[in-house]
Amino acid sequence: MLHLRMLVVSVGVAALPLIGGCAEHSKKDLMRQTNVSMTEAIKTAESSVPRSRAVEAELEHENGRTVYEIELLDANNDEKKIWVDAYSGKITKVE
Repeated sequence: MLHLRMLVVSVGVAALPLIGGCAEHSKKDLMRQTNVSMTEAIKTAESSVPRSRAVEAELEHENGRTVYEIELLDANNDEKKIWVDAYSGKITKVE
């Protein structure tokens, strides 16, 4: 069961620099590139850090991939950031 004290959910629009200009990814464009729901991504992130809870989740385009950036607080209230691939559901980065 997913237990959250507070979850701020936002869908970010990231800019991807291109030669001769800049293209923005709309919310719809990002959502079309997902195969994993935000709830599933949060569960994946929380299960990777024992006794943690998500406090923020954002869908964004980073390094050519659509990912969920999830901010967690662990049992000591230390912040962890986990990136979950929005297509495969695999963790791609941890900070």
